[in-house]
Amino acid sequence: MSSKKKSSSFQNKLTADQFKLLLQNEIKIYPISVLGTKKWKIQVSIHGKLKTFAKEIMHDDIQEALDKTQLYYWNDLTSKM
Repeated sequence: MSSKKKSSSFQNKLTADQFKLLLQNEIKIYPISVLGTKKWKIQVSIHGKLKTFAKEIMHDDIQEALDKTQLYYWNDLTSKM
């Protein structure tokens, strides 16, 4: 039985191995502050090309937004493998 977890509709966070796969494929996901506000946006760097999501979030919502974005990009990446 494999110890690696696979993404499912119930998974809401990446495992360390899944996160490592994103980094190995030069996919970095992180929060950036919106100047002059207490809000944040999620930014993604894929091979150095930046995408900033328009949705503004509060500080307390950063981790959930990061988790969802990481899962999205992991699912997208593994569907192409």
